[in-house]
Amino acid sequence: MLATISETKLAQLAHFDTLTGLPNRMHLNQKLRAALANNQRARTAVAVMYLDIDKFKLVNDTYGHAVGDAVLIEFSRRLERCVRATDTVARLAGDEFIIVLESLTSAAQPALVARKIIAAMAAPCAVDDLALQISTSIGIAYGHTSNLTPDDMMTIADKSLYAAKSAGRNTFKIVVDRDAAEGS
Repeated sequence: MLATISETKLAQLAHFDTLTGLPNRMHLNQKLRAALANNQRARTAVAVMYLDIDKFKLVNDTYGHAVGDAVLIEFSRRLERCVRATDTVARLAGDEFIIVLESLTSAAQPALVARKIIAAMAAPCAVDDLALQISTSIGIAYGHTSNLTPDDMMTIADKSLYAAKSAGRNTFKIVVDRDAAEGS
């Protein structure tokens, strides 16, 4: 029995973030590969959303890491409430999160989710006696996956995130389809 508990705990640690309980990078990589394969067979599209908390370092520097951790937990819960149960919300590291949206039929769908996430972050984040205002920038890669690898999708979404930050933060940028993978 003790060995089974240890194996279960090890599997949990290997695939899930200990702070938020979300899938971690390893689990995300598996889910993204499966999502791309499934959606290619179904001839639907996938979106990868790359998010971070705007000016999160300032939260940690001003209020400390315990408050920063509470903000990360609340941020992750808000993300989960903005997506379908079949979508994947994962924490990469620090304040970086990925969402994989599957079975999409238009680029309007991830844009709608991005707007929903931005609106969900507008409410103050209550931590202890603090009411912190947080926002997020979101980069989105959307594609019918026949020509896009998981690395392509992540790279495009990451570049789109930086475009959203350059546009003033608290917004999203989306790159649609195959041409994005070719660097256009």
